[in-house]
Amino acid sequence: MKRFISFLMAFIVSCLLRAEELPWPSVSLSNGVMQMTSYTPGVPGSFYKAGRFVHGSLLDNIKAGSAAFYVRHYPGAHNPLGLDSVCGPAEEFDLNTSPPGYDEVADGGLFLKIGVGVLRRPADVEKYEFFKAYDIVDSGVWTTEALGGTGVVYRHTVALPDKRYGVEYEHRITLDAKQPVARVTRTLRNTGGKTIVTRHYNHQFLAINAQPVGAAYSLELGFAPTPEQSLGDAIRISGRNIQFTRDVTGTLWSPMSGFTDAPTDHRFTLRHGNGAAVHYATDRPVADFCLYVTPRIICPEFFIDLCVAPGTAATWSSELRFELPK
Repeated sequence: MKRFISFLMAFIVSCLLRAEELPWPSVSLSNGVMQMTSYTPGVPGSFYKAGRFVHGSLLDNIKAGSAAFYVRHYPGAHNPLGLDSVCGPAEEFDLNTSPPGYDEVADGGLFLKIGVGVLRRPADVEKYEFFKAYDIVDSGVWTTEALGGTGVVYRHTVALPDKRYGVEYEHRITLDAKQPVARVTRTLRNTGGKTIVTRHYNHQFLAINAQPVGAAYSLELGFAPTPEQSLGDAIRISGRNIQFTRDVTGTLWSPMSGFTDAPTDHRFTLRHGNGAAVHYATDRPVADFCLYVTPRIICPEFFIDLCVAPGTAATWSSELRFELPK
């Protein structure tokens, strides 16, 4: 009997390992100077099925020349149902604000998490909390349009049963014809009966060549930041520059003030001592900015506010430009 149980456990582990080795449904993008993997949402075996991040926003294996940019949040075997089991420039609506409909329903009522679907409000949870796993009642419908190997468009259609809130969301990723540049353009169309007030941000999981976060990294913002919480002695701020002074050994997080509506404020550059860099810019005024850092990742997070009336749409874009090592 013990031999049979041991064999069964070995078989199960073997199956799990083989399942992990299977490729996740994806679209490969390349323009000859850079490449990346875009994970396909809304299909069997999707890379991410949890209730937090936009299912169509996950990019992996981002490479240009000899440099790799971004990593997965967690190393090791991937769990598609893990709330934070994401990678690359993962995006989310309503991290620190209530999703459409949440504050209007009682326990057990339904609300809309844009990019995810219709979720159920649990009992005894007064305020929306992004770190909780809410039941996904309806994932909506995702479609995929490939753009000749250098781009992809994901479209998501979902609505509450009573149509108070509904959206058609488009997430378009395109690579420049010749340069190591990627652009993401999003369009949020309100198909429901009530105005959608929401907040969107990009949770950058940045690391260059998977190097641990330490003195080789520096971050330049478009404004001179003032942290609202202490970041300890691992970070030194001088004007617009954030220098990492030593290896980061724990988790650091703080909102930062100092930004304005000026377009030059809506950007950052992360540099590594090997000469590689990531330049990010967005075309909407910043509503909030946070810096989240762990020993593995650096996450500069721009938040933008959106107010979309019924029958109208909002469009906003961001650009990622990569520098190769010297």
